[in-house]
Amino acid sequence: MANSKRFARLVVYHPSSAQAYAQWLLARGVASVVAVDREEDLWPACADAEAVACWDFPPELWPKMPALRWIQVLAAGVDHLVDQSELPAQVQICRAVGPFGEQMSEWALAEMLAQVRGLDRLRRQQSERIWQRFVPATLAGSVLGIAGMGAIGQAVATRARAFGMTVHGLSRGRTDHGADRSFRPEQWIEFAASCDWLLLLLPLTAETKGVVGPAVLAAMRPSAWLMNAGRGKLVDERALLAALDRHQIAGAILDVFGEEPLAPSNPLWTYPNVVVTPHLAAVSRVEDMADILYQNLCRDRDGLSLMHVVDRGRGY
Repeated sequence: MANSKRFARLVVYHPSSAQAYAQWLLARGVASVVAVDREEDLWPACADAEAVACWDFPPELWPKMPALRWIQVLAAGVDHLVDQSELPAQVQICRAVGPFGEQMSEWALAEMLAQVRGLDRLRRQQSERIWQRFVPATLAGSVLGIAGMGAIGQAVATRARAFGMTVHGLSRGRTDHGADRSFRPEQWIEFAASCDWLLLLLPLTAETKGVVGPAVLAAMRPSAWLMNAGRGKLVDERALLAALDRHQIAGAILDVFGEEPLAPSNPLWTYPNVVVTPHLAAVSRVEDMADILYQNLCRDRDGLSLMHVVDRGRGY
């Protein structure tokens, strides 16, 4: 931690919003900020940086930054940094926690409601001027399984209950997260079999990579939907395509993918029971991320522990 009452020398690296972050911080008295929006301009701007705020960062620069003490990730995921061997072990990585729950809840509920209320069918009927009534389904009484019951998962659970849903939660850590029924990672098959909707919000680690594979997909109900807004590589894509071909599950709603952007040739685009959204279930807004960054800058200035420091051994 910093010993003097000054803010850390900070580099904000962001391809589109670096200046906006710097202006937000400057308005709150943080003057020691260098804003960089192009990779080629990072060196030597970051040579004496004590803190870096970024999403992605050239790993070859980490060993050249002897004063660096901590990194604030301007997003929820940190797997891309945790795996970088070039990053010295003493440098702390801080996650962004807090602002994504509301957005993720709206995405999940919007997509589920679109399915049960038949919105695609209604839009097609309207475009063809067809008046044809039918009986929509409802979310009430169905089971939403949330894999990853951190702050975001708990926010989704709260809002899902307002629609009369029962929530099952799978978590590696604490079990007092408010789910109606709790499962541990060793209970994946039982967990998957219990859900009408299976929402993935897990971090990507060695243990979770490809966790939704043939066995989990086979355990799901034929009427169940898989939803992934965590990390793309949580799902074994080949196994998912095979499950869709065999009608093992009702469909998939996917916001994240192993390779992004999703290639035009990827067969997931072609399935009528697959919904593709372009990694926007929860986006990093400057005002939200800047506030988290500012809080950690103040804590660092005052000699306090930083918020939401990643356990690099666990991967999150």
